[in-house]
Amino acid sequence: MATLYSSKTLDHLGLLAGMCEELHLIDEVNTLLPTDTQKRVPHGEAIVAMILNGLGFVNKRLYLMPKFFEDKPVGLLLNNSQIEAQHLNDDALGRTLDAIANFGTTAFFHAISRKAVAQWGNQSPIAHLDITNRIGDPISFTRLIRRPNRVADCTRT
Repeated sequence: MATLYSSKTLDHLGLLAGMCEELHLIDEVNTLLPTDTQKRVPHGEAIVAMILNGLGFVNKRLYLMPKFFEDKPVGLLLNNSQIEAQHLNDDALGRTLDAIANFGTTAFFHAISRKAVAQWGNQSPIAHLDITNRIGDPISFTRLIRRPNRVADCTRT
């Protein structure tokens, strides 16, 4: 009786998947964006798959996602044993991106990030405010930096 063994590549994706699991990201996304029960890949799992792809140092395009996950333990990474690599195709991921667009990208990001801050707590007394898109020229930016009180006002929470 020969036992067949196979191996899958996990790399650092296990750490990323663990962080997503600790944030309950899949559950939160599935609460915000309910998925049709006939679809095999819920939106939460699709989001985590795109995060793993984006932070996987290869950044495969959506239509190449099944190839990216081909040698990875998809069920383990996404906490769903029913999802296989070929299910993470551009149609499933595109439906998720459409659902985010319909929900509102800013509202979606706000809901997810608010939950993360609430869970981990905001340990920093300073918040970053990106003001570079509001300043048209470098000279104005230089003047703003030279006024420390004004910059401090922009960064207080």
